[in-house]
Amino acid sequence: MSNVNAEVGHRVDEIRRKHGMTKRALAEMSEIPYSSFNAKISGRRGFDVSELVHLSEATREKPSEFFPPEIFNIQDAICSSQGQPSAATALADTNQSKEMDHE
Repeated sequence: MSNVNAEVGHRVDEIRRKHGMTKRALAEMSEIPYSSFNAKISGRRGFDVSELVHLSEATREKPSEFFPPEIFNIQDAICSSQGQPSAATALADTNQSKEMDHE
């Protein structure tokens, strides 16, 4: 993964096209100035967390959809090397625990 900003920008643009939105419309719905939005989808600048939340709300996509899948593989590898469960395993364990609490 060479440039996370470029990869996230590419994912944002793919999702924008999937929803049939113009760049200007998504920028406005996400409260991001249009010139900044263009710089961010091209990877010249990065999106901050609040912008990704706004993008998620505007497109009704999960925030994780804006990240390349490899980023989660890296996170899992880091957790594994530290003897910790992966993010997916931790989430599954939490959900299973909640289900048992409701029984």
